[in-house]
Amino acid sequence: MRRGFNLALGMALTGLAVWTLYRVLQLAMTTELGPDGGYFVVRSWQVRDGEIPYRDFYWWHTPGILYLLRYSASLFGENHASLAWQVLIQQLATLILLLAVMRRLFDSSLRPLALGATVFLASVPIFEGLALMLEPPMNLFGWLALWLALGVGQRANDHDRRTWALAFAAGLAAGLSFWMKQQGALFVLLVAVLPSLASGRQRLRPALVSALGAALIPLSFVAVHPDAVVPAWHMFGDLTRYATGQDKYAVGDTSYWIRRAPWVGILPLLAAVAATVRLFLPGDPVERRRARLVAACAATGAVLTLPCFFQPYAHYLLVPLPFAVLALAFLVRLGSRAGWRWAAVTACASAAAVVIPSWRMANDFERILLHDLRPGGLREERRIAAFIARHAGSAPRVYIAPNVPQYYVHTGKMGVDGDYIYLPDDARVRASLTSGVPAFIVNRGGASIAHYESLFHAAGYTLTDRRPRVSAWKPPARIPIR
Repeated sequence: MRRGFNLALGMALTGLAVWTLYRVLQLAMTTELGPDGGYFVVRSWQVRDGEIPYRDFYWWHTPGILYLLRYSASLFGENHASLAWQVLIQQLATLILLLAVMRRLFDSSLRPLALGATVFLASVPIFEGLALMLEPPMNLFGWLALWLALGVGQRANDHDRRTWALAFAAGLAAGLSFWMKQQGALFVLLVAVLPSLASGRQRLRPALVSALGAALIPLSFVAVHPDAVVPAWHMFGDLTRYATGQDKYAVGDTSYWIRRAPWVGILPLLAAVAATVRLFLPGDPVERRRARLVAACAATGAVLTLPCFFQPYAHYLLVPLPFAVLALAFLVRLGSRAGWRWAAVTACASAAAVVIPSWRMANDFERILLHDLRPGGLREERRIAAFIARHAGSAPRVYIAPNVPQYYVHTGKMGVDGDYIYLPDDARVRASLTSGVPAFIVNRGGASIAHYESLFHAAGYTLTDRRPRVSAWKPPARIPIR
């Protein structure tokens, strides 16, 4: 009976994994670029042109994604397909590193690895993991750092040069995770303590060496661009106030987060509690070592869910997602040691936690896959971009209102005022229009299009072509187009 159940469970997980991988590959080619992705790319253009984040333009995060996009563009290009495939490769590489970490923590058993891979793949499209976001490269470098740190924990000699090199590499990877997004600082802390937790004794030297590796890139940036430090400090202060002070993103407004599968936050918390309790129970040293490591990782994953309460965007859950998979493997392992029925119940419950939200959101997925002409759909995004490119002609710069920087990327046009995503005030709109560039209004909803039209009329612009959701405006003849 047990063999038959394992066979049925394996077939079900295999079928779910194949179906999920098919959907992921489809979404890789149909996910829109969106305002955030467009904003990242156009800011990377400014880095390519020699501008410095914080000093020359406003930037709310650590700037690693800008340099990553700047150099990856020379290898893969900047079209929509290449950007989507880069994100997909990052996610798959993160999955491989996650499985490598799980193998070091647990054993080489295929069942927890297969379950973890299935849950991870099935969750990525739910949490918008194929859009160009900050979280995929942050996860990639963070889990590379954890894998290297566990390798340091397996080495007993702190004076060995290879141990130092491995610790430095782990710190460098954790520093790159922080450089992609500021939440990566938790990876830096986790990497510093993992060798001590793995060994059961204090290991100060590897921790200091990893801290040196983590600080290398940020300190190099500060040394080369000291004039960017003060603007960066003020911008991060603005980010903190924005994240905690918006009424629509108040701490009590968790309904959106709850609809997006709260198991991502619950599983690490449960695993952290279970692992901590396991430390106080009798057992062999290997089990106690495993419990210490799982407790630290799971607690980190639980902390990483907190931003979802302040700004409950689905892609924020990509950060604690690998920790949730790790926690799931640990809980299934505990259940298997208590009896195979407990393991089966845990596995089925976790699979249901993935499948049910998937089906609840199936309509949204189908609209994307069928290229439905809805606000934000990929076909509409491409149609509007073609309209803008046709009317802009050979003009190198255009002005597009309001919050739609992805169209600068699709058309290959630079903006005028450098403020690509945040809605500028009326004075900045007027200053941009005095440049005499072709101007466009994209109606994505939410912004007052009539207000923009009045500003365009006041600047002497005339409407030349209006189509569904987009209109083209011609500058007055007295202002030359540059």
